[in-house]
Amino acid sequence: ETDKLYNLSFNYYQRYSTAGSSASLIQGSYLNIPLVYNFDEVLAVEFWMKVNNSSSTFLEIINWETNRVEYSLSINDNQILVLSSMNDELLSINPFFISENVWYHYNINFEKEKSELSFFCDEHEIARFKIQNNIEFDNLVFHFQNEKQRGEINLDQLRVINLNQTSSAINRNKNYIDYSDDSSSVILQLNFSDTELSNFLNRSEEHTSEF
Repeated sequence: ETDKLYNLSFNYYQRYSTAGSSASLIQGSYLNIPLVYNFDEVLAVEFWMKVNNSSSTFLEIINWETNRVEYSLSINDNQILVLSSMNDELLSINPFFISENVWYHYNINFEKEKSELSFFCDEHEIARFKIQNNIEFDNLVFHFQNEKQRGEINLDQLRVINLNQTSSAINRNKNYIDYSDDSSSVILQLNFSDTELSNFLNRSEEHTSEF
Protein backbone atom coordinates (compact mmCIF):
# COMPACT_ATOMS: atom_id res chain seq x y z
CA GLU A 1 0.00 0.00 0.00
CA THR A 2 2.83 2.40 0.78
CA ASP A 3 4.36 1.76 -2.64
CA LYS A 4 1.20 3.02 -4.33
CA LEU A 5 1.57 6.40 -2.69
CA TYR A 6 4.91 7.01 -4.37
CA ASN A 7 4.42 5.07 -7.59
CA LEU A 8 5.63 7.77 -9.99
CA SER A 9 6.59 7.24 -13.60
CA PHE A 10 8.46 9.46 -16.00
CA ASN A 11 10.13 9.39 -19.38
CA TYR A 12 13.05 11.72 -18.77
CA TYR A 13 13.97 14.68 -16.64
CA GLN A 14 17.19 16.10 -15.29
CA ARG A 15 18.26 18.54 -12.64
CA TYR A 16 18.30 22.10 -13.89
CA SER A 17 21.85 23.26 -13.23
CA THR A 18 21.19 27.01 -12.91
CA ALA A 19 18.26 26.73 -10.51
CA GLY A 20 19.47 24.35 -7.84
CA SER A 21 17.22 21.32 -7.60
CA SER A 22 14.47 22.02 -10.08
CA ALA A 23 13.62 19.56 -12.85
CA SER A 24 14.08 20.28 -16.53
CA LEU A 25 11.66 18.62 -18.95
CA ILE A 26 13.12 18.65 -22.43
CA GLN A 27 11.34 17.76 -25.67
CA GLY A 28 9.25 14.60 -25.42
CA SER A 29 9.73 14.20 -21.68
CA TYR A 30 6.99 13.86 -19.10
CA LEU A 31 6.36 13.26 -15.41
CA ASN A 32 3.28 11.40 -14.17
CA ILE A 33 1.96 11.77 -10.63
CA PRO A 34 -1.12 9.71 -9.70
CA LEU A 35 -3.47 11.19 -7.10
CA VAL A 36 -3.96 7.98 -5.14
CA TYR A 37 -4.43 9.75 -1.82
CA ASN A 38 -7.23 9.90 0.69
CA PHE A 39 -8.20 13.41 1.76
CA ASP A 40 -10.83 15.02 3.96
CA GLU A 41 -12.02 18.25 2.35
CA VAL A 42 -9.57 19.58 -0.24
CA LEU A 43 -6.71 17.90 -2.05
CA ALA A 44 -4.28 20.57 -3.22
CA VAL A 45 -1.47 20.13 -5.72
CA GLU A 46 0.98 23.04 -5.76
CA PHE A 47 4.19 23.56 -7.69
CA TRP A 48 6.51 26.14 -9.22
CA MET A 49 6.95 26.17 -12.98
CA LYS A 50 8.85 28.14 -15.60
CA VAL A 51 8.09 27.76 -19.31
CA ASN A 52 10.28 29.11 -22.06
CA ASN A 53 8.15 27.99 -25.00
CA SER A 54 4.75 29.57 -25.54
CA SER A 55 1.76 27.98 -27.27
CA SER A 56 2.05 24.59 -25.59
CA THR A 57 0.09 22.26 -23.31
CA PHE A 58 2.26 21.59 -20.29
CA LEU A 59 -0.16 19.83 -17.94
CA GLU A 60 -2.92 17.31 -18.53
CA ILE A 61 -5.05 15.73 -15.81
CA ILE A 62 -5.84 12.27 -17.13
CA ASN A 63 -8.38 9.72 -15.98
CA TRP A 64 -6.21 6.60 -16.05
CA GLU A 65 -9.26 4.33 -16.04
CA THR A 66 -10.62 5.77 -19.30
CA ASN A 67 -7.32 7.21 -20.60
CA ARG A 68 -9.21 10.44 -21.24
CA VAL A 69 -7.81 13.92 -20.67
CA GLU A 70 -10.25 15.49 -18.24
CA TYR A 71 -8.47 18.85 -17.89
CA SER A 72 -5.58 20.56 -19.60
CA LEU A 73 -3.50 23.63 -18.85
CA SER A 74 -1.75 25.38 -21.72
CA ILE A 75 -0.38 28.70 -22.96
CA ASN A 76 -1.82 30.15 -26.16
CA ASP A 77 -0.10 32.28 -28.83
CA ASN A 78 -0.85 35.42 -26.79
CA GLN A 79 0.87 33.88 -23.74
CA ILE A 80 -2.41 33.59 -21.83
CA LEU A 81 -3.11 30.58 -19.64
CA VAL A 82 -5.87 28.43 -21.11
CA LEU A 83 -7.77 25.84 -19.07
CA SER A 84 -9.96 23.26 -20.75
CA SER A 85 -12.33 20.57 -19.51
CA MET A 86 -13.90 17.67 -21.39
CA ASN A 87 -17.32 17.87 -19.72
CA ASP A 88 -17.39 20.06 -16.65
CA GLU A 89 -19.19 23.37 -16.29
CA LEU A 90 -16.93 26.43 -16.21
CA LEU A 91 -18.01 28.53 -13.22
CA SER A 92 -15.47 31.35 -13.55
CA ILE A 93 -12.47 32.33 -15.61
CA ASN A 94 -9.93 35.13 -15.24
CA PRO A 95 -7.31 35.57 -17.98
CA PHE A 96 -3.73 35.43 -16.76
CA PHE A 97 -0.66 36.45 -18.76
CA ILE A 98 2.43 34.24 -18.57
CA SER A 99 5.90 35.59 -19.37
CA GLU A 100 8.55 33.26 -20.70
CA ASN A 101 11.47 32.32 -18.43
CA VAL A 102 9.66 33.51 -15.29
CA TRP A 103 8.80 31.31 -12.31
CA TYR A 104 5.10 31.10 -11.40
CA HIS A 105 3.42 29.34 -8.50
CA TYR A 106 0.47 27.09 -9.39
CA ASN A 107 -2.11 25.64 -7.04
CA ILE A 108 -4.88 23.24 -8.10
CA ASN A 109 -7.57 22.35 -5.57
CA PHE A 110 -9.96 19.41 -5.69
CA GLU A 111 -12.86 20.26 -3.37
CA LYS A 112 -14.72 17.12 -2.35
CA GLU A 113 -17.87 18.57 -0.74
CA LYS A 114 -18.53 21.18 -3.44
CA SER A 115 -17.44 18.88 -6.29
CA GLU A 116 -15.40 21.74 -7.69
CA LEU A 117 -11.94 22.10 -9.15
CA SER A 118 -10.12 25.44 -8.93
CA PHE A 119 -6.90 26.64 -10.55
CA PHE A 120 -4.69 29.38 -9.10
CA CYS A 121 -1.57 31.08 -10.43
CA ASP A 122 0.44 33.37 -8.15
CA GLU A 123 -2.53 33.41 -5.74
CA HIS A 124 -4.98 34.57 -8.44
CA GLU A 125 -7.90 32.26 -9.19
CA ILE A 126 -7.82 31.79 -12.95
CA ALA A 127 -10.59 29.20 -13.37
CA ARG A 128 -13.13 27.13 -11.45
CA PHE A 129 -15.07 24.11 -12.71
CA LYS A 130 -18.12 22.27 -11.42
CA ILE A 131 -17.35 18.56 -11.65
CA GLN A 132 -20.30 16.97 -13.45
CA ASN A 133 -19.26 13.48 -14.48
CA ASN A 134 -18.65 11.81 -11.11
CA ILE A 135 -14.90 11.61 -11.47
CA GLU A 136 -13.16 9.52 -8.85
CA PHE A 137 -10.26 11.69 -7.71
CA ASP A 138 -7.98 8.73 -7.12
CA ASN A 139 -8.33 7.78 -10.80
CA LEU A 140 -6.60 10.99 -11.88
CA VAL A 141 -2.98 11.38 -12.94
CA PHE A 142 -1.10 14.67 -13.27
CA HIS A 143 0.79 14.46 -16.57
CA PHE A 144 3.45 17.16 -16.92
CA GLN A 145 4.83 17.20 -20.45
CA ASN A 146 6.99 19.07 -22.91
CA GLU A 147 5.51 18.60 -26.37
CA LYS A 148 7.52 21.29 -28.14
CA GLN A 149 10.57 20.67 -30.29
CA ARG A 150 12.41 23.57 -28.70
CA GLY A 151 12.56 24.96 -25.19
CA GLU A 152 12.29 23.55 -21.71
CA ILE A 153 9.77 23.37 -18.92
CA ASN A 154 11.22 23.67 -15.43
CA LEU A 155 9.39 22.25 -12.42
CA ASP A 156 10.24 22.81 -8.77
CA GLN A 157 8.90 22.01 -5.27
CA LEU A 158 5.79 20.02 -6.01
CA ARG A 159 3.55 19.18 -3.06
CA VAL A 160 0.31 17.24 -2.61
CA ILE A 161 -1.51 18.52 0.47
CA ASN A 162 -4.50 17.37 2.48
CA LEU A 163 -5.96 20.83 3.03
CA ASN A 164 -8.57 21.47 5.71
CA GLN A 165 -8.95 25.20 5.21
CA THR A 166 -8.50 27.85 2.53
CA SER A 167 -5.46 28.17 0.32
CA SER A 168 -3.94 30.79 2.62
CA ALA A 169 -1.70 28.16 4.24
CA ILE A 170 -0.32 27.17 0.85
CA ASN A 171 0.35 30.79 -0.03
CA ARG A 172 2.19 31.34 3.26
CA ASN A 173 4.40 28.32 2.70
CA LYS A 174 5.00 28.45 -1.04
CA ASN A 175 8.50 29.92 -0.72
CA TYR A 176 9.68 27.46 1.93
CA ILE A 177 10.82 23.87 1.73
CA ASP A 178 9.38 23.06 5.14
CA TYR A 179 5.59 23.27 5.15
CA SER A 180 4.12 24.49 8.43
CA ASP A 181 0.39 24.42 9.18
CA ASP A 182 -1.53 22.79 12.03
CA SER A 183 -4.74 22.14 10.08
CA SER A 184 -3.31 20.59 6.91
CA SER A 185 -0.67 18.02 6.08
CA VAL A 186 1.74 17.31 3.24
CA ILE A 187 1.10 13.91 1.64
CA LEU A 188 3.85 14.09 -0.96
CA GLN A 189 6.66 16.57 -1.58
CA LEU A 190 9.16 16.53 -4.44
CA ASN A 191 12.17 18.84 -4.45
CA PHE A 192 13.92 16.99 -7.31
CA SER A 193 17.08 16.28 -5.40
CA ASP A 194 19.73 13.75 -6.48
CA THR A 195 18.21 11.22 -4.09
CA GLU A 196 14.75 11.62 -5.61
CA LEU A 197 16.19 11.32 -9.11
CA SER A 198 17.80 8.01 -8.15
CA ASN A 199 14.51 6.78 -6.66
CA PHE A 200 12.65 7.72 -9.85
CA LEU A 201 15.16 5.83 -11.97
CA ASN A 202 14.80 2.73 -9.80
CA ARG A 203 11.00 2.85 -9.78
CA SER A 204 10.73 3.53 -13.50
CA GLU A 205 12.47 0.23 -14.16
CA GLU A 206 9.87 -1.53 -12.00
CA HIS A 207 6.76 0.26 -13.29
CA THR A 208 7.43 1.18 -16.92
CA SER A 209 4.03 -0.02 -18.11
CA GLU A 210 1.72 1.34 -15.40
CA PHE A 211 0.64 4.51 -17.20
